[in-house]
Amino acid sequence: MKKIKHLVAILLMGTIVVSCSKKIDEPMPSSYSQPSQADPAQSVNAIVSGFPETFESGTKTAYAGAAVSLTSGSWYLNNALIGTSASDAKNGSKSVRITSTGTVSMQFNITNGASSVSVKHAAFGSDGSSTWELWMSTNSGSSYTKVGSTVTTSGTSLQTATFSMNVTGNVRFEIRKLTGTSYRINIDDFTINDNAGGGGGNGADGDHMAMGNPSGATNSISNENNYLMQKVQYTLSYNRSKATPNWVSWYLGPNWLGSAARQDDFRSDATLPSGWYKVGASSYSGSGFDRGHNCPSADRTSSMAVRW
Repeated sequence: MKKIKHLVAILLMGTIVVSCSKKIDEPMPSSYSQPSQADPAQSVNAIVSGFPETFESGTKTAYAGAAVSLTSGSWYLNNALIGTSASDAKNGSKSVRITSTGTVSMQFNITNGASSVSVKHAAFGSDGSSTWELWMSTNSGSSYTKVGSTVTTSGTSLQTATFSMNVTGNVRFEIRKLTGTSYRINIDDFTINDNAGGGGGNGADGDHMAMGNPSGATNSISNENNYLMQKVQYTLSYNRSKATPNWVSWYLGPNWLGSAARQDDFRSDATLPSGWYKVGASSYSGSGFDRGHNCPSADRTSSMAVRW
């Protein structure tokens, strides 16, 4: 059995960083106030090294159903395309745009199960609200089961929906848009945390909360001072009033370690809910405080994808 260690840190720094690899060397602000359209026969196994799926590597310009090859594998987009316009809400230059009652379906399996899935979502342009659901299949797409609650998407700022589960073995997922047929939504940064407990490609293995949820944090925005945020690299409880984490927890095993160089590219955390203060590069200037890592940079060196 591989020997691993699981670390929990209580941070006293006055910032929340989008990831564990940012160089943090500036100080603290004084204020902040349907049935699947995918082909089950296409059953190629994959590991979570291709996640988060950012949709940056693919091109699909029409809504008609078709498969598209992405970094993580082949996805089937029905009534959906990969949007690049100024009206598409996106983290980067591309995101999926779904219309009518479209679906976005994995055509491959994750072999190590899943402990959670997180998806960024927003309304396209000035469109109204729509609802959608996450569904999963453990039999290579022959049948699907709904995961978690129905999500309502409104507003043009990307929000993060997180779905917790305890699935072992092969699993694949699809997003189903349910309502708002005349409206469109954007989906981006589809993240899977596997359930392997060791092994898994780029180190996205194990359970960041294997030692528990010390404060009972939830991903409800009404729980703003104990708000659960699940990243690929770590998990934290965020305190909106203080603009700091209450705690940060991360899994560390050999697959998280490698030779990826440290990156000096601090960025605000775009996954915080709309209207919440987001620390910027100069927010702490002149205060005498230094920014700090949520998760040690040296614990996330397996690839550039997990460096930030």
